[in-house]
Amino acid sequence: MASRPASYLAGALAALALTASPAFATWSVIAVDQNSRVVAIASATCVPQAAFAGFPAKGLMDVQAIIVPGNDDITPAENPNPVKTLRRRYDAWKKAHPR
Repeated sequence: MASRPASYLAGALAALALTASPAFATWSVIAVDQNSRVVAIASATCVPQAAFAGFPAKGLMDVQAIIVPGNDDITPAENPNPVKTLRRRYDAWKKAHPR
């Protein structure tokens, strides 16, 4: 016979396995160096890019998950600094979608 803690653990694992579902979240971390005023932004998402087709993006927070899936899409004409590239793309998007 299994011990009581082992039975609880087995039950908890079984419940977790039966209730598992896909995650749909986007996480962002922003760090600011107060001396140099450099801003670093990192984000990750487990939402498929196809889910954003037709998504009504309303601001920079919404746009980051749509247009910055990685550095693979930065063209030679763009600034390799991701913050500047994102800002330029957002400004272009905002100009094309006035309120």
